[in-house]
Amino acid sequence: MDRWGRKSTLILGFMVMALGMGILGSMLHVGIHSDTAQYFAVAMLLMFIVGFAMSAGPLIWVLCSEIQPLKGRDFGITVSTVTNWIANTIVGATFLTMLHNLGNANTFWVYAALNVAPLQGERHGFAVPVLCMTGAPLYTQLHVYPASRQTPFHR
Repeated sequence: MDRWGRKSTLILGFMVMALGMGILGSMLHVGIHSDTAQYFAVAMLLMFIVGFAMSAGPLIWVLCSEIQPLKGRDFGITVSTVTNWIANTIVGATFLTMLHNLGNANTFWVYAALNVAPLQGERHGFAVPVLCMTGAPLYTQLHVYPASRQTPFHR
């Protein structure tokens, strides 16, 4: 993380997670009928996990503590953590509903799109959003800073 930088690591992680979810959604759209396709679908889930484990999983907790001003950091981290867990609860509670209402492929395409969203913000003059999340494939707390403001991503 220190060699490549926080921003580059997060961008790479979001790309890997989006690719894994996008390919899995496409496979579910076409249909998974062979053993090879089933193993490849599992590989795409593992690809998402690798992307998360190398970037958003550990890095978000570092960033959430770094962006808080020293005065009031305890409260800021508390709010970030509570928001994180509430959002994870929402993701867990809505996943099966999304599968039922949107279908398998569309659900995973939504997750892929949510992993692309920070990259689009970067293209339009905003720094990559700071995300505080745990094991869910969605963003749970977004703090978007104008590109002109120095954040931990600019180190």
